[in-house]
Amino acid sequence: MSDDDFLKHFQSLVAGSDEKTAAILDLLINETVAYRDKLKKETGIILTVEDTGVALNALDAHLKGEPPLKLNDVQQTLFGLWLKRLKSLRREGEGNG
Repeated sequence: MSDDDFLKHFQSLVAGSDEKTAAILDLLINETVAYRDKLKKETGIILTVEDTGVALNALDAHLKGEPPLKLNDVQQTLFGLWLKRLKSLRREGEGNG
C-alpha cells in the first residue's frame, strides 16, 4: 500500500469530522503506518488497503458491541494495536478528569 493510497483512504474518513475524531483518526493512521513499516521490514508482508479496511470494520463492530469479525493474522494484529492504543487514550482521559 503506497503512502498516497493509505492517506487518501483515511482522509476520506476524516473529512467533516470534529477535532477529537480527527485526532483519534490521526493516531490510528500513525499506528497503522508504524505497523505497516514494521511488518514489511520484519516479514516482507505488505499491509494492504483491504487489510486495513477489514481491521477498521472490526474495530467499528467492536465499538458498537457487535460480534467479532473473522480476521487474518495481519488484520488481527492491526486491530489489536488500535484497540490497545484507544484503551490507553481512554485511561489517560480518565486520569485527567
